[in-house]
Amino acid sequence: MHTTFPAYPDIVRALENGSPDRLFPGAADPARFARHAEALDVVEKAAREALGTPLPDLPWSKFRLFRDTGDRATFEKPFFDRRVRLANLLAAILGGRDTDGALLAALEDAMWETCNEFTWSIPAHLWRAGPRERRMRDERHMLDLFSTETGFYLAEALHFLGDRVDARVAARVRAEIRDRILDSYLGPYETPWWAGGNNNWGAVCAGSIGAAFLYEERDPARLRAALVPVLGTMESFIDSFPEDGACEEGAGYWSYGFGYFALFADLLRDYTDGALDLFQAPGVRRIANFPQAVRLTGNRVASFSDGGRFWHHGGWLQALLRSRFPEIPESSGSIAPASRFTRPGPLLRDFVFCDPATAAAPPPDAVSYLPDAQWLVVRRAPFAFAAQFGNNGVSHNHNDVGSFLLVDGDGEGPMDLGRGIYTRQYFGPERYSDDILCCGSQGHSLPLVGGARQQPGREFRAAGVRLERAPGDSELVFSGDIAPAYGLPALRSLRRTFRVRPAEGAVSVEDAFDHEGGLPPSVERFIGYEKPILEGPGRARFGAFAVRFDPSFAAEIRSMTFRAPGTAGGLGGAETPVHALDVSVPAGTVSFRIEFFRP
Repeated sequence: MHTTFPAYPDIVRALENGSPDRLFPGAADPARFARHAEALDVVEKAAREALGTPLPDLPWSKFRLFRDTGDRATFEKPFFDRRVRLANLLAAILGGRDTDGALLAALEDAMWETCNEFTWSIPAHLWRAGPRERRMRDERHMLDLFSTETGFYLAEALHFLGDRVDARVAARVRAEIRDRILDSYLGPYETPWWAGGNNNWGAVCAGSIGAAFLYEERDPARLRAALVPVLGTMESFIDSFPEDGACEEGAGYWSYGFGYFALFADLLRDYTDGALDLFQAPGVRRIANFPQAVRLTGNRVASFSDGGRFWHHGGWLQALLRSRFPEIPESSGSIAPASRFTRPGPLLRDFVFCDPATAAAPPPDAVSYLPDAQWLVVRRAPFAFAAQFGNNGVSHNHNDVGSFLLVDGDGEGPMDLGRGIYTRQYFGPERYSDDILCCGSQGHSLPLVGGARQQPGREFRAAGVRLERAPGDSELVFSGDIAPAYGLPALRSLRRTFRVRPAEGAVSVEDAFDHEGGLPPSVERFIGYEKPILEGPGRARFGAFAVRFDPSFAAEIRSMTFRAPGTAGGLGGAETPVHALDVSVPAGTVSFRIEFFRP
């Protein structure tokens, strides 16, 4: 995608006429919070329960675990619990619930203690930082997702609390923001790797840094020196999307990365009184509409890459985007604050932007095709189907060229397992091993060709992808050659064809093999959370769907486990059972066909 942001003279002129007094005006209006009395009750209760309780400790013994064992959660849980406390306290105060001053005192303690943290980064990012980042920035000045977010949160809190915060606390917090974030960004360091804007990191880090500068920086030259490269990263971030606007990292990472783009764009528009409006840049509208293309039923989404099966996006983001792009449907105006992993910036915006008078509508029946990503989503309530071809070199990649998933209402068939628990191993050489089932092709509904699996890398991709649509979309035929994804010289082609009949809630999957010397014994795997039941030769049940295939092919049910995340994003969770219908494909087979349909 190619986009164009404002030219340098326009940026300079707009910033010169800007004012921090215009920033995020709704956060200064307690009536916005009062509309969500029930959610505000939840936030206040959580905030008051924390009164007199020390913030969770972040000792060295936890800090070192990622380096020693790959464990992230033991340190990150208390690290994020601290940010949750900041979020609840700040929202309750701005919502007018601090009638006795106790919440402000607790927030001052939390802010003071945040200043005492050795680093605002997390060990997983420090020890995964490249040699350039480690050489040029020490741990205190590292600019990663969570250090930059922390700086933004604190700057926004100081802006809206004003002189209610003790002057000594405010001065110390400002000094830490300046040293760790503002001066670090402008200092004599090499450009961070994420400045190229190729994934969610660029938008989150640059958006958080840009927001902190808008709130804190009063020197026009420094503000200009920071905002110009921030806008360069944001422009590169938008450019990193294909023309169809797809986020190949998945819907969850769309919410995170594009959410921070939108958050910063909204603040910048406020600051410049509309003179700089990034929402008007070419391509932004298509990206803003991406989640609607990949919705299945309810809050289920196509869970390719590390996107997750369920889309727990903030309602504020959809409400903000709808105010700019009216074709985006209403989201639920209700707020259900999470007990974990609630970020202060998004929580405030839920209260401000979400209108409790609105209710989310189910996704309409539609066929969505994203030709650059090569994703197809078919919705015909209560049935939904999604499949992809693409390549195995996307950010947060899974080896899943040719995979698919099926749902029928609340029932499932074969599924994409979504992301797993984030550890050091998850982002290392073991990513595609059996120990991390969800990332390798063996954890997807794909063939194991002579036991071989797909390989990672952009060169391992589908070829000759086609979509054919019958009148009225009564049948869709989606096909591509997935042989190149395996990297097997003897596998000349493996053409996978999906035939989807939405009105019937039926899909057939056909694989045509061309293997030099004849196909070796192979397995066709179909995997999901529901345990399939064999009902006889060539017949099975897979969750909500009946299954038919050639009865001469033997089949078995294989149960496995994988470490699925809990409610805390990629943290927490437990070993989760998953099940596969494995159909043995004899040597020399040239084609295989299986049907999934409503019983």
